[in-house]
Amino acid sequence: MRVGQDGAWGQATVRSRRTYDDTGAGTLLAVALLAVVGLVAVMAAGLGGASVAQVRAQGVADLTAVVAAHAARDAWAVRSAAYGTPRACALATTVADANGAELARCGVEPGGVVQVSVCIATAWGNARASARAGPSSAG
Repeated sequence: MRVGQDGAWGQATVRSRRTYDDTGAGTLLAVALLAVVGLVAVMAAGLGGASVAQVRAQGVADLTAVVAAHAARDAWAVRSAAYGTPRACALATTVADANGAELARCGVEPGGVVQVSVCIATAWGNARASARAGPSSAG
């Protein structure tokens, strides 16, 4: 028998001394923090890329609409609306293709007003944009 903490004979006292070793805990915390920072950076890059693609799509749509409206205006000037629509949309397709976009829709309204929609494929999905152009007197 051993003498316990209180000094009485016949009582065995078991003392548990657990020591925790926290060696490596800082490394684990640093790795977790770096993983979170990396994830946030990837998400920010994806959002930035999508935003750039949308701005690019809108620029291509604007340019395509202006070119097609110019062609449609020339056709309306000679009173050949039937000739103007295919020619304007063919030019719109050429401009969209040259700028890495796909012409999704092209329509010519009376007076030479053109409405176009373009689509640019990206790693994050498709960026779509629409534009309308034509003479101000057409409405």
